[in-house]
This record gives sequence, C-alpha cells and structure tokens, in this order.
Amino acid sequence: MTGRRLAAWAILAAAVAGVWLAGRPRGGIATGTTIDWSREPLQEPTERTPFELETRKGTLTLVPRAAYDIAARVEGAERYRFDDLAFLSPLDLLLTWGELPTPRWRDALDYSQSWRFFFWRTADLSLDPDYVVAHSANTHLIPADEGIERALLSIDPGDDVRLTGLLVDVRGEAFRWPTSTVRTDHGDGGCEILWVESVEVDGRRYQSAAPAVGGAPGTG
Repeated sequence: MTGRRLAAWAILAAAVAGVWLAGRPRGGIATGTTIDWSREPLQEPTERTPFELETRKGTLTLVPRAAYDIAARVEGAERYRFDDLAFLSPLDLLLTWGELPTPRWRDALDYSQSWRFFFWRTADLSLDPDYVVAHSANTHLIPADEGIERALLSIDPGDDVRLTGLLVDVRGEAFRWPTSTVRTDHGDGGCEILWVESVEVDGRRYQSAAPAVGGAPGTG
C-alpha cells in the first residue's frame, strides 16, 4: 500500500473515530452501586406544571402526569431517525424488571420491537402472560438535553439501566401523544412516554444540565 493510500486510510479512520466519540456520553458520576431491576418502578404524583418544548416541528407542550423512576434490564433498543416522532423521541427502550430479567423467564421469552411497539412470545405455556405484560414496557424516551440524549443512545440490549424523570402527555397543534400511567395495559396507548432527566448505565450516572422545567423537581 502506498504512502498516499495509508494517509487516506488514516484520515478515514480518524474521521470515523471522531464521529463515534462525538456521540458518546461525556462526564457522568461514578455510582458504585448495582441497579436493582427486581423492584417495581416508582411512580408518584408530581407538582410539576406543563412546559413548552421548542422543536424543529414547532412548539409542543409537555404535561407532567407523574414522577417516574425505573430500574430495568434492556431487552431492546430501537433508534428512530426518520419516523414522525423521531424529532422528539429518538429512542425506544424495551425494558423488563421484576422476575423477567432472571434466567428462568429471560431464557423462555423472545422480544422484538417495530414501529414504536414491542412484541413478546414464548413456547413455555407455564409462564403467566399477565406478569409479562405488567413487568415489561416499550418506553418512548424524550431526552431533557443533549447530554441525556448521548447517554440514552449509548445504551445497548443487555444493559442494566435506571431512568428518572416525568411521564408526560405531549400536545401540539393537531397533535396528541398521551402516556400510559399504569403497567398493566398494552397495545396502542399502552407505552410510557418518559421525559428523561437522569440516566444510570455502566456504573455512571448522567444528570440533565438543563434547568428544571415545570416547577420544582419531581420526587420520583
């Protein structure tokens, strides 16, 4: 290989590395703790008030419904770039908790994601389908700032994560996107829409640097 080709390859490799590094999360605080996905998500009332979010598709109003804190195992991470909601929610995470991440359940279940929905199936008829529904969710994520978005997009299937923020309804001109506020629903309208203010993954916690919106922080 000639020196000119070597130089071209070196430039290309540097460019690829630069793009990769530009998308990686920065900073974060080491937690030294293990994420406890065996617990139920914590959902509490919030006094946060509706707030506006400027997007490339206009101004949207986010209406807080509850403070939310979920620790879970990631079974799927679906990135969206071109669908109608990608400008607001660039990522869905398929989250499981309780007994579902344990080998007994995980080895018997297959999961998939498509078009903002998730699907599961099993050949083990001894599994309780109601338990699966109540301990899994395809969660639509709205990052509170660029740092949170970087952290979210670094998450891979198999990761243990903890996410905190607000469950929100999203409203715009001729636009309505309501969140679920219970764990037992499924199908259209059964997904949580989470305004994410902190992310814990890979032993580090990333906190939104943006000022709190909608009044005082939630208690989730």
